[in-house]
Amino acid sequence: MTIDERLVVAAPKNTVARNNLALIYSQLGRVNGLIASRTIGTGEQKAARWREARGWFEKSLQIWVDSAT
Repeated sequence: MTIDERLVVAAPKNTVARNNLALIYSQLGRVNGLIASRTIGTGEQKAARWREARGWFEKSLQIWVDSAT
C-alpha cells in the first residue's frame, strides 16, 4: 500500500498504481467489515469498525471516480 501511495503521489496518472491502491483500499474495507460483523464487543466498538470499513470503501471509490474523469 505504501509503495502504491508513493507512486500515485509521484505520478498521479499511473493507472497501475491507482488501480492497485483502489483494490487495496477496497480489501481493507472488506476486512474491517468482516471483523465488525464477527466481533463480540460493544455497539460502539462495532460501529467504529463499520466506520473504518466505510472510510476505506470511500477512499477506493474516490480513486475509481477520479480515474473515470
